Amino acid sequence: MKPKFWLASILMTVALLAVLAVPAVRAVGYQDIVLTDLTRVNPVAYQVTVQNPGVVSHEDSYINMTVFVEPLGTGASHTTFKVLVYLNDGVTNVSLGNKSLAAVDDATVWANLSYNSVDMVALVDNGTAMLTVELWYLNLTATPDDYQMLDASVSTFGIYATQMTSSIMAMVPLFITVGLLSVMLPMLTKMMKVGRQKR
Repeated sequence: MKPKFWLASILMTVALLAVLAVPAVRAVGYQDIVLTDLTRVNPVAYQVTVQNPGVVSHEDSYINMTVFVEPLGTGASHTTFKVLVYLNDGVTNVSLGNKSLAAVDDATVWANLSYNSVDMVALVDNGTAMLTVELWYLNLTATPDDYQMLDASVSTFGIYATQMTSSIMAMVPLFITVGLLSVMLPMLTKMMKVGRQKR
């Protein structure tokens, strides 16, 4: 194969891998935000998942998120976790609320976090609000009622005027990925055929 073909192949491969490697947490749209007890305050760590809708419109009356905690093994001591959620729309940092989770060592504990403030209409239409989710736990051994942060996640959240727009924008990351792949894969296939013919 000629050097030009090798260079083009490498560039196409790098571009393809870059598309596939974009973390879902950065996309605007539905996502599972996974937070972990990184400090291992228990013999076995817990994992907390926040099911984030990713987008909201001014026509919606609330933002709803399902939250659950599950042990990553057996033998973990029961722990009280707290999940705090903030939405920064570029003007203000709004607290969407917090949810306490009394984790157990042998089952998944579910909860629901819902924000339905009348202030939702004041959220800025910019499509680039930042959603911050923090995981805290209640330390009952060293200092009673002392919460310590274990993990945090920041992702992009879309705020739009209508429900239709929010639904469309939630699909944009998928559209972009499919579009890039549909362009890149035929080009890569063609290049490989040309390379074989020139051998």
